Amino acid sequence: MYKFSLIAASRGRYELLMQFINSVFTTATTPEQIELFIMADDDDLKTHQTIASLSLPNIHLYSQERTPHLNRDYINKAANMASGNYLWVLGNDQEIVTHKWDYILEIEIEKFLKDKSDRIAYVYVDDSIHKPGEYGGCCCPLVTREHVKTLGWYMPNEIYTWAADHFLWKIYKGLKQNRILDCRNVKATHHSHHTGEIPQDEI
Repeated sequence: MYKFSLIAASRGRYELLMQFINSVFTTATTPEQIELFIMADDDDLKTHQTIASLSLPNIHLYSQERTPHLNRDYINKAANMASGNYLWVLGNDQEIVTHKWDYILEIEIEKFLKDKSDRIAYVYVDDSIHKPGEYGGCCCPLVTREHVKTLGWYMPNEIYTWAADHFLWKIYKGLKQNRILDCRNVKATHHSHHTGEIPQDEI
C-alpha cells in the first residue's frame, strides 16, 4: 500500500504532463511511497508513449474510449483502484512546488485525524488561484481513503466535469464537525486558462 495516490486525467499537453510528473516525484521526501494514476483516452497515443518511456512501476496508465464523464469515468475510476491513505486529484497543467510536500501533508493530516475515528477529511491546499471564501473550496483538494470508501467516489458522479470541486466543498462545509484541514503551506501551481497560460480544457 502506498501513502499517497495521485490521479490525473490527461490529454495532450505532453510537455506540461512531464513537468507535472517530475514535480510529483522530485519534490517528495519518499517518492517510492507515491503512486500516480494517469487516466488517458485510447486515441491519445503520445500520452501512452510518454508514460511508457518512463518505465516507473508506481505510475499506472489506464486507457479507455473517451467519454464526457470526467469525474465518473476518469477520476472516480482511479480513486476506487487507489491504495494510498491519502488521495489527490491534480491536472497535467499543475506543478507541485513545495518540497517535502508528502511529509508535510502526512504529519498535518494525521494530527487532524486524531479525534476522527472514521478518518474522513478534506484537505485544502494552495492551488495558486482560489482563496478561501472567494470561490468555495480548492480546485484540487486531497481526501482520505476513507472518504472514497464511504461515499464510493472522490468527486460526485452526477457532475460530469466542472463545479464538482465546489459541490464537494459545500458538502464538507455543511457538516457539524469540522472535517476541513487547511494545508495551504503546500502549493500546487496551476498553469491554467485562469492565468492565461494555456487554453481551457476541451471536454
